[in-house]
Amino acid sequence: MGCNRTSISVRNVLACNNGVAMNQSNYQREIEAAVRLARAAGAILLKHYNSPFLVEHKVNALQEMEEVTAADREANDLIVTELAGEFPDDGILAEESTDTEDRLTKDRVWLIDPMDGTKNFVQRDGDASSRSHRSPRMERVVDSFGFRHETRRGSVGVKIGLIAEREADLYLHLSPSTKQWDTCAPEIILTEAGGRLTDLFGQRLQYNHPRIDNRNGVVATNGVAHDLVIENLKPLLREFGRRPV
Repeated sequence: MGCNRTSISVRNVLACNNGVAMNQSNYQREIEAAVRLARAAGAILLKHYNSPFLVEHKVNALQEMEEVTAADREANDLIVTELAGEFPDDGILAEESTDTEDRLTKDRVWLIDPMDGTKNFVQRDGDASSRSHRSPRMERVVDSFGFRHETRRGSVGVKIGLIAEREADLYLHLSPSTKQWDTCAPEIILTEAGGRLTDLFGQRLQYNHPRIDNRNGVVATNGVAHDLVIENLKPLLREFGRRPV
C-alpha cells in the first residue's frame, strides 16, 4: 500500500530465534499502520461487494474515463485520513484523491490504491479475471515469445503476485495505462521474492514522479529471465515505433 524512496525489506521486520523476537524494523510503526488500514479498507470493500452499489464514471488526472464506486472512495478516504493524521510529514498520492505538487517536496510518500481491480469488483466475477481482448501488438508479442501457457487476471497486483508465488514467470504490459500506485507495492514484494520489475526498456520505474502513469509500460519477471525478456523485446519495440519517454 505504501512505498518509500528507501525500500522497506520484509526481512528486517522481525527476526526470531526459538520464538523470541530479536529485531524489529525501524518501520514497525508504519507497517502496523499499513496492516491495520488495509484490513479496515478491505472490510469496507467487502461490505459494498455484498450489497447493491452505484457505479459512476470519473475523468482521472490523465483525462481518461474510469469506473468508480462508493467502495473505492470510502476505502480511499479512510486510508488517507488516517495516514495524514498519523504521519503528517509524509506526502500522499492516492487514486481517489486530488493530486497536488506538495508530495513532490516530501522525502517520503505513501502511494494508495484503495481497490486494485475496480472493473472486476463491479462485475462481481469473484476472481479478478481479465476479460479484455489483447491488442494486435500484444498478440504480436505473445506469438513472438511462444508462451506455452497463459493466465489472465484483472489486477496488476495479482498478476505480479503470481510471479512472486512462482505460479507465473512473466507479466508484460505494453500500454502506459498502469499508474504508480498499481506497481509500487507489488514491485517491492516481487523484488523481495527474487524477481524484477522494470519498464519495457529495462529501466527502473520512477515513483513520486509528477506524472502518475508508467509511460514506458511494465515488465515483471522471476528475475532469472529478465534480461533475456528485455533483449527479445527490443526488435518488437522498434517495430512498434516505441521509444523510451
